[in-house]
Formats: sequence, C-alpha cells, structure tokens
Amino acid sequence: DDSSTTDVEKTLDELRPRTLDNSMPVNSLLARGSGPAGLGVRGMESPKGAVIKYDSGKHVGSEIQAFQFDASSPLAPISIAGFAAATGPAQEQGVLVGWFLNLSGTFLESSSRKHWAELLAGIGDVQLLPADANIKGGRFNTKFMNRLLAACYMDLPEVVRRLNGNLSTMTDV
Repeated sequence: DDSSTTDVEKTLDELRPRTLDNSMPVNSLLARGSGPAGLGVRGMESPKGAVIKYDSGKHVGSEIQAFQFDASSPLAPISIAGFAAATGPAQEQGVLVGWFLNLSGTFLESSSRKHWAELLAGIGDVQLLPADANIKGGRFNTKFMNRLLAACYMDLPEVVRRLNGNLSTMTDV
C-alpha cells in the first residue's frame, strides 16, 4: 500500500551546491585534462573547477580576451581562448587558457538567469517572456531557461559570438 508513502520534491536550489560563503556560483569553469578524446574533462579523476564572480566595476572582458568554440569537443565545446590581462578573478583561482565554460551550470544559476537570458535571447527563436507576464516561477523560470539553453546548444557558434561581444562588457555576472 503506497498511501503511507510521502513524495518529497526538492527545488533545484536545494540540490545545487553552494559556495563557502553560501552564494550561488555564477560562472563555472572546468579544467581540460589530457587523455582520450570525447570526454568532457579528459584524463582527470576529479575535475578542477572554479566559480568566478565579476562584481561591479570589473567586467568579464577586462580579464578574458575571448572564448572559442571547438566542435571536436562535444562535451566541452566552449573554452577560454586567451586572457586580456595578466591577472583577474578567474586567474586568481587557477583558471588557465583552455579551461571550458560549464554553460549549463552557469546559465541555470538563479542569481544570473536574467543576465544570461537577455544575452542569449533570440537564439533558436526563443524570445524573452513579457515583463508583465504572470508566470509560475517568474519570467526566468527553469522551464524557460532550459528551453533557451537547449536552443543555445543547437547554435554554439552564435553563443560564442555573443560571449565575445556583449558578455565581455557585462558586470555583476
């Protein structure tokens, strides 16, 4: 008899790991190792990772010169192509050229959803929901963000173009 069993669901925020200061990660970068092709983090038993926050007054482009798209690496297609400065928040955490952007992890973080949705709106004809829309979970709910993310994975060269354009001048991401 299943009537005595209680189904308990957790929200995505309850399942996501928090940083030491309990803030949500914004940009997730993971290291590329060396090893067999086709693995997202090649040859590493436990991948290195970093969560980078560009606060007011510091923008992504002040440190990261460009991202690049590599179709031969389907599990890690977007990586750092080069740095614009010798130091910055990412490099202070050990991030190097070649580390890849965890697009899904970054994109779905609640603290930066609005920035990412505005940056990538229109890819795959996925438009921003109206500001006055009465939508369960808000304008940037998980359903909408997953739909936009799926569209982004269908046009990664356009995502990289936007990362290297508008994202490079954004702060608070």
